[in-house]
Amino acid sequence: GGIVEPNVDIYSLAITMWEVVAREDPYQGRTDLADVEVVLHDIKEKGLRPNMPEDVPEELKQLICECWSKEPELRPTICQVRERLDVMMRQDWGMSVAKIPTPTERSASYHKNANLLHEMLTPKVADRLRDGLKAEAEEFDVVTIFFSDIIGFADMSATLQPHTLINMLDRLYTKLDALCKHMGLFKVETIGDAYMCASGIPDEQDDHAQRVALFALEAIKAANATFIDEYNREMGHIHIRVGFHSGPVVASVVGELNPRYCLFGDTVNCASRMESNSEEDKINMSPQANKYLLEQCPGVVTLSRGILPIKGKGNVECFFLDQSHDNWEKLLKDPMDLEGILVESVIYEESAEK
Repeated sequence: GGIVEPNVDIYSLAITMWEVVAREDPYQGRTDLADVEVVLHDIKEKGLRPNMPEDVPEELKQLICECWSKEPELRPTICQVRERLDVMMRQDWGMSVAKIPTPTERSASYHKNANLLHEMLTPKVADRLRDGLKAEAEEFDVVTIFFSDIIGFADMSATLQPHTLINMLDRLYTKLDALCKHMGLFKVETIGDAYMCASGIPDEQDDHAQRVALFALEAIKAANATFIDEYNREMGHIHIRVGFHSGPVVASVVGELNPRYCLFGDTVNCASRMESNSEEDKINMSPQANKYLLEQCPGVVTLSRGILPIKGKGNVECFFLDQSHDNWEKLLKDPMDLEGILVESVIYEESAEK
């Protein structure tokens, strides 16, 4: 019932440190361990302590012995223990006790890592992988998949310095990522100059085609407001080619190294073909995507391109999305929100730079 002195805590710390280095409970070799009174008497009166493992570093061994000294007044303070451990860790492991994260810092780090994982994968898949489980394949009846690539990218790769090329892609993709997140789309991946995202995964969205159509319009605006070389603006702005298609997919993470949430199915191939058969700063749609868009946004204007030969698909009627302001307003659900937040701060921000 008395007050516990700090040097008693130091003794407990010594036992804890011993358990860490020994990897066992103390006094396991005592045959009279069941007689608690005998053990406590030997600890107090005879200075009984656990046997120190042979492979414990001498500095740590000495510190533990001082912490469980029979004479309480000879035990170091907690500040002294911390300082000595700090020296050992800097010398032996190149780290400092001061750098060991607190519980609050560990919790913040955990949530930061979890959020990052959820951005790279879907929350459901991320949680399964974190728990050591395999990701299950998921079937989606209908999603809309967006593809874009940069006009003249091959020539840019041959003429621009690598850091200039990477800077250009980073500035463009940062804008597209912001648009993607704001519109509730799922970014699938980027491969070189190709940007791929989808609507309708990981959660179903009844307006999947409408969301992608609006994203496509904004993506072209974003690209057209992005300089190829921000330090040599005479090179002009980026121009992209866009296409999208709607249909079923299967999604999952395959393999273990660098896990990535992948979409599988003919829908992916067809969406890619819509992009490769598009034109500069135009949005090409498959008949399926066109059908869903007209259902989800009655009154929106699309323009038939007639029957086009599509590699691997045969002859397909394709459609351009009309890019007039009136059509943009029909697709827009919340003008104040999108116009005020996205268009000004994300898309046109480069006009105020340098």
